[in-house]
Amino acid sequence: MMNPKLVEEHHVHAPNEVSWVHILQEPEKGCLLIATQKLDGVNIFKGTVILILSTDSDFSTGIILNKPSSMTRPAAVTDTLDAPLYFGGPLDEKLVLVSLKKNNDGDETRSECFEGVLDGLYYGTEQKSLCCVDEMVKRNEIGVEDFRVFEGYCRWTNKVLRDEIRTGHWKVIACSPNVFSPLNSQEIQNNHKSN
Repeated sequence: MMNPKLVEEHHVHAPNEVSWVHILQEPEKGCLLIATQKLDGVNIFKGTVILILSTDSDFSTGIILNKPSSMTRPAAVTDTLDAPLYFGGPLDEKLVLVSLKKNNDGDETRSECFEGVLDGLYYGTEQKSLCCVDEMVKRNEIGVEDFRVFEGYCRWTNKVLRDEIRTGHWKVIACSPNVFSPLNSQEIQNNHKSN
């Protein structure tokens, strides 16, 4: 489960926002899968926190948020942009997770390059998405702290994931966007260690 202290801290920093965390029975877009001790023998998923990016009638897809990449220096995202690379899962595809800010009209600067995950949080899986991030950085619409590039992702058939949840391999958590930031790896690792 998420660290209850974190929720309390967010009430101090954001007194006008309502913070909530609760356990779900079924995964849904934007929820977190928290690995339990039953996955301690499974090297890739041991101790992981996974953000579910999408669900449909057949599959649930997500990315591991708290596993560093084996690469020790930034990777080329595009020809002009370097960024740290994170390990997102065992299936091979580059993916970008980006937090988009609201413009002067209160609208998020969104692009058709991304799919929504949560309020203000988007992902893209094509080279076009990486190029959009590069352009947004150049135009100062986002900073390097507003996106993360992942190598790989996770995918389950819904039956397999439901079975793993039912047998206690995963806790499924939903929380308000102000409780944690998927782009803050230190926050994620601290919360998972405290459980």
